Amino acid sequence: MQNPLRLRPTMTASEQVVRKIGAFVLFAVCATLPFNGIIALKRFLLLLLVGVAAFLLSRGRGRGRWPHVPPSVWIWFALAPLSVIWSVDSRFSASELLPDALYPLLGMLAAVIVGEGWQNAKASLAGLFSGAVVVIAVGLWQASHYAYYDWYELAHGFGQFSTYLIVLLPFVLLGILEARKQRRAIATGLLLLLLCSILIAGYSTVNRMYWLSFLTVLGVIFAGALLRQEFENLRREVLIAATGIGLGVVGCFIYAVNHRTANAIGLPAEMSLVSTFDNSERYEMWRFWIERIPEHPWLGIGFGYDLPMLTFRSIKPAHWFGLMFAHAHNLFIDIAVRQGLLGLAVFVAAIASLCRIFWRALRGAEHRLALVGIAGLSLIAGVLSKNLTDDFFTRGPLFNFWLLIGLLLGVLRTADRE
Repeated sequence: MQNPLRLRPTMTASEQVVRKIGAFVLFAVCATLPFNGIIALKRFLLLLLVGVAAFLLSRGRGRGRWPHVPPSVWIWFALAPLSVIWSVDSRFSASELLPDALYPLLGMLAAVIVGEGWQNAKASLAGLFSGAVVVIAVGLWQASHYAYYDWYELAHGFGQFSTYLIVLLPFVLLGILEARKQRRAIATGLLLLLLCSILIAGYSTVNRMYWLSFLTVLGVIFAGALLRQEFENLRREVLIAATGIGLGVVGCFIYAVNHRTANAIGLPAEMSLVSTFDNSERYEMWRFWIERIPEHPWLGIGFGYDLPMLTFRSIKPAHWFGLMFAHAHNLFIDIAVRQGLLGLAVFVAAIASLCRIFWRALRGAEHRLALVGIAGLSLIAGVLSKNLTDDFFTRGPLFNFWLLIGLLLGVLRTADRE
């Protein structure tokens, strides 16, 4: 008869040291996520993270095996190197593999392994919040000295920075909920202050989709909290807070669209909510790129964020300025152009499989794992919604997304051992 009491093997001194190093590296990696101009440091930290993960695997830690990742996610990452075979520019596709495929994959896998354990999860959150505080504080201080601040020198520009804020948002909102539930007044106050700074920083980016993505994340977290019995005593408070924040965000969105030209390239150059939805240049851009899909329908033209722009430059509409032609300004259209309808199907399947994992955690019995489930679902919802009218699923934002997905899967992996 099998002994129901499974004893965990005691860690050696070297393993304990490596675990502590891993927690520090996770803190540092998460803290450096938003910053621009430190690519060498980021790669060094990724190398350290992978090294710690490899050591833990070699010693039988981290469950002594490769982390469980849904097959569709593996297939999604495998499509990138495979597409070099049929790419219209194989050399260019191969040159994009390192930053947009290998780094995110290594970051996710290493985060699953090293992120296992509640202490490491706390170290990751501490790093995430610390980096956010620094970049927002420095950025807002600089913005206060200029009539216009594009966030590029500090944090990759207003487009990528606003995407980072959406990625950060689920963890801040859930932190506020949990701190309020535990009646930790100081932690609640500090996180509320961070939330206010996120709102102000988001406003400074003049990004309209930021507000709609904010509402999406807020809605997912609010719905998730309502499904959990642990927040039963806070439901009325949560409803009031979510409604108040939501109305404020809607007001900011309306204000933003009323102070920005609806169409960047033509007339009517109106600034109104109705005109933003009726006359946006996005419709013309989406139509152009959707018409490119039938030219390589199943497998696409090949991997590479800038490959569509390089491939179809000869037929660029004359009245478009450069940034308009950079990509389709829609994540799903861009994937269909680059990796075809089959690639798009794989991507949707990968996202759906992750959503199933997080949904099961949300509906499970363990409260801490339910928070992980809510965080995962809101993270996915925020990133996908943010990339409906643009496409920042490359370089920094791409790495940030998969790293955080890996950290959340690592926490769920912790529960499998307990």
